Amino acid sequence: MAEHLTTLQAHLPCQISEFPCTYLGVPLSPYKLTKTQVQPIIEKIADRLPRWKADLLTKAGRCVLVQSVLTSMVIYLLLAQDLPVKALEAIDKIRRCFLWKGRKDVKGGHCLIAWPNVTRPPDLGGLGISHLQFLGWALKLRWLWLQKTEPNKPWAFLPVQAPSQVKAFFCCIHYLGGGKWKEYLILDR
Repeated sequence: MAEHLTTLQAHLPCQISEFPCTYLGVPLSPYKLTKTQVQPIIEKIADRLPRWKADLLTKAGRCVLVQSVLTSMVIYLLLAQDLPVKALEAIDKIRRCFLWKGRKDVKGGHCLIAWPNVTRPPDLGGLGISHLQFLGWALKLRWLWLQKTEPNKPWAFLPVQAPSQVKAFFCCIHYLGGGKWKEYLILDR
């Protein structure tokens, strides 16, 4: 094993490290990530809040910041990893607290609308803030879509790790009409 590492380092000028590690800001592990491994990202999201003058913003302004900044910070991670449910709940708590009170932590019942209702699209009575787990599924679904529609890409032969719900949804939505492949626009809802 040591001789293989030496050969690799001789041909590739790179640093060799052990798992778990971080690469391009994404925590990598051969096993499912724990909330502790994702905690630096949760703290990075929470650290964005003090810079904003939340008291000067309306709830609509805070809603836009939650969707455009706090949610977008997680998209890069959701493309590559399945985040633990506890980590998604912690991120949702930060987003919820900022939306309703403009702070990262709130005690008491300050929420005007239940969070599952907030994450609905506006035409269904929600505020249109992305549901993180559904957003992650949609992003994983995108990899399955690209693997099927672009089989000549260099990464297409790699196995796509996706939850069983995503694979089932992919099969249901795309194999219609006698097994013919049909193109559909996949949205996160």
